[in-house]
Amino acid sequence: MGLNYYGTSDIGKKLEVMEDAFTGFIVNDNVLFVCIADGLGAQKGTDVASYIAVEEFRKYMLANLKSDKIEDIEKEVKIALYMINRMIFNYQRISPELYGKFSSTFTAVAINLRKEILITHIGNSRFYLYRQGKLFQMTKDDTVAQQLLEKREIQENEYPMHPDRGVLIKFLGMPEVEPYITKGSLLTNDVVLLVTNGVYEMLTPDKIEQIIMNTETSQQACEWIIEGANEMGGIDNSAVVISYINF
Repeated sequence: MGLNYYGTSDIGKKLEVMEDAFTGFIVNDNVLFVCIADGLGAQKGTDVASYIAVEEFRKYMLANLKSDKIEDIEKEVKIALYMINRMIFNYQRISPELYGKFSSTFTAVAINLRKEILITHIGNSRFYLYRQGKLFQMTKDDTVAQQLLEKREIQENEYPMHPDRGVLIKFLGMPEVEPYITKGSLLTNDVVLLVTNGVYEMLTPDKIEQIIMNTETSQQACEWIIEGANEMGGIDNSAVVISYINF
């Protein structure tokens, strides 16, 4: 089947502004990018930081990436995110009354045909890897609660309901931000899954695991995940992107 993805999103049951965004695109027929972002600070009728982040990232990569080597992808990803961060930060400076809290999370995975990957992450959207029936969280949340967890000041079972689990310490829209970037490799039949917190705060990893296990396409899996998040309350926007590694 080759490089592939499917994504979808939903405003949820409680909010009036949609601030989750996603994209997927293939560069030069040999590198797939899947990206997800969760914005903050948008008001009705204004720009949305997450949409800016994913669209500017897509445009930059399509225009500038010339190689499928992970080292070259990493170089271009760093440049793109530096520029996007400055762009979002400048919204705050130019119009603080409209864009005072304008910011976004950003998580992306680049995959080449050798099944090598580059993971890029800022904030608390997540990359999960589904492998041989198990779901593994591959990114750490950039939150105050995660810091407390790492200092062993709270227990792991306290994290999902901790009041600081949504307080970000890194995001696009800071004066300067250093993304978490790491490399890895995939296996045939792996599933790459990106979600915003509107998904994982509603659905446990076990539930997401069951959905992937019991669906036959990435579209069906994405739709079931969004439906599940809404059935559990849909208290936030939700977005999901899935890529099947079936090549």
